[in-house]
Amino acid sequence: MADLFIELVSEDIPARMQLKACADLQRLVYAALDDLGLGYAKADADNARLVSSRHLALYVSDVDDQQADRIVEKRGPRVDAPEQAINGFLASTGITREQLVEEDTPKGRFLFARSESKGAQTHDLLAPIITDILNNFPWPKSQRWSTSRFRWVRPLHRINVLFGGKMLDGALALGGDDDARIVF
Repeated sequence: MADLFIELVSEDIPARMQLKACADLQRLVYAALDDLGLGYAKADADNARLVSSRHLALYVSDVDDQQADRIVEKRGPRVDAPEQAINGFLASTGITREQLVEEDTPKGRFLFARSESKGAQTHDLLAPIITDILNNFPWPKSQRWSTSRFRWVRPLHRINVLFGGKMLDGALALGGDDDARIVF
């Protein structure tokens, strides 16, 4: 388990937007971690988030280092289905007939393919999460600059992300003609 720290540095954020923006950042990060099945320690709101006129920051403690391994189950055709349907299912799953499992369901007896999916490392998942959150951040009013398609309340200058005491590598594409981006 490791700690996650996210800091967003921009030009002055209007005072009436600061507290809600910080709460939104926390809500969106928690939701993204939950969606990926990553555990973390929910902290008291006042201790987990920081806000000033130029900074939004969030601290999340005890984030899992990787997703849990899971068993993926894919339902195939009925047991009494034509051989061509069963062979098509085997080809789509990449397993042999002996690896299929027969199970009773309310709709009849079906073939199932089971495979183990290895959990991804958290540091590999964080950059896309943060990029998605920033691209869809719910500002009451936002603006864009130059040819950029990225919208933010005021120009965003820097993104700092620490996970387990190490800086995270990532980039936020701003879009537009100049292919600009903010590297974090």
